[in-house]
Amino acid sequence: MQVYKLICHTNVYYNRVMGGKLKIILVEDDVSFAELLANRLEEFGFQVEHYEDGASFLDLKPSGHLILLDLMLPNLDGFRVLEVLRHRKDRTPVIVVSARSAEEDVVKALELGAADYVFKPIRMKELIARINRLLMEEAKDAPEAKVENHFLITTEGQRVELTATEARLLQLLLENPGQVFSREELLEGISEKAETPKAVDVHIHNLKKKAPWLKEKIRAIRALGYVYQP
Repeated sequence: MQVYKLICHTNVYYNRVMGGKLKIILVEDDVSFAELLANRLEEFGFQVEHYEDGASFLDLKPSGHLILLDLMLPNLDGFRVLEVLRHRKDRTPVIVVSARSAEEDVVKALELGAADYVFKPIRMKELIARINRLLMEEAKDAPEAKVENHFLITTEGQRVELTATEARLLQLLLENPGQVFSREELLEGISEKAETPKAVDVHIHNLKKKAPWLKEKIRAIRALGYVYQP
C-alpha cells in the first residue's frame, strides 16, 4: 500500500537521524476507542502514548512528533488544549479527531492552531494519509544531519567520526543555520585550549574533507567568518 510505504520512509528518516520511532501523542477520553486506534497506528510502526484528558496531557508535557486530539474531553476540552499549546509556542502538529462536525467547530480548531481536522468515525487510510502529509512536511524542515557522541550522522545513516573540537564546531553551525559567526566567536564557543582564530580555518577544512557535502553548506564570508546554509 502506497500510504504504508510513505509512512515507512518517514519512520526510517527518524530512526536514522532523529534517534527513534515516530511518536504520536493521543489525547482521547474513550479508552476503548483509544486502544483500538493505538493498535492500528502501531501496526504502521508508530509509537503511541495515550492520555485520557487534556489536563494530564498538559501537566506532563510529553514530547512527540504529532498530536491526535479529541475535542470533547473531561476537565479541559480540546479547544482549551489548543489555546495552551499556542500560548506555549508548541509547534508540534495537531490533528483534531472528533465527532463534532459543525463548521464552526472545524473553523475554531483550525484558527486555534490545529493543522488538520478528521471526523469520527475514522477512516484509517485517510487518517494515515493526513498524518503522513504532516510528518513529511516536518521532515523537510528537520536538520540534514546531527552531531552525536563525536559522530556526524547524516539522513542516509552515514556516520563520520569527528574530533571533540570538530564536533562542537559543527554542532554550533548546525544549530544556527544562516547565522554568520566570526572566527573569534567560533573559537570561543568550541575550543578548550589556546588557539588562534586561524585554527578555525583548519577545523573547517578538516570537516569538509571528512564530509565533502559540507563544502556546499559551510561557506566562508569574506571579512566576516563562516555560515552554515542548509
